[in-house]
Amino acid sequence: MRRCVLLVEFLLAFLTLSMPSLTTNADLTLIRVDPSQTVVPEVGQSFSVNVSVVGANRLAGWSFELYYSNAILNGTEVVEGDFLKSGGNTFMIINSTDNYNDTHGRVSASCVLTGVEVKGVNGNGVLATVKFKTRINGGPSTLKLSNTKLSDPNASPITHETVDGIITVVPEFSLVVVAMFLVIASLSAVRLAKIAKRH
Repeated sequence: MRRCVLLVEFLLAFLTLSMPSLTTNADLTLIRVDPSQTVVPEVGQSFSVNVSVVGANRLAGWSFELYYSNAILNGTEVVEGDFLKSGGNTFMIINSTDNYNDTHGRVSASCVLTGVEVKGVNGNGVLATVKFKTRINGGPSTLKLSNTKLSDPNASPITHETVDGIITVVPEFSLVVVAMFLVIASLSAVRLAKIAKRH
């Protein structure tokens, strides 16, 4: 099992390097699921993904909704990342449910810098970490970002794009099955990237 996990990590790294860059535009601001592709090798295993920002400029507040298949995943916890709090005190609101509807769970989170002289933060970093536990075999399944918002200290919106994530749960897998799932996940990620660039 350990050798299989190492193979998954190697193939993920290879496919990620072979994908087109999403940040060739220096002025492009992104909210993205990181890592963009996750393969979990067994049912009942816990794992986490980050919702990160790339290319922030004077960021003073953010919000997002993250949708996931509630047949495959159980959302367990949401933790604020270090990026926004590097600019001062923050106030965060979290609303998470595995039963948003019949097919999906939803994580809804928002956070703002508080204080009199808020200047905002710049660069790249983690907005929040979302923790899951796998329920059954399945995927590839999308971790879908929606209703994302970034704002500056004047509460003005910051234009940005989003990049979703992909999760696959494949216990007791063979090398051929691993390769197949990773190729599908990579092609899906490329398609999502192209859609994001068009909007």
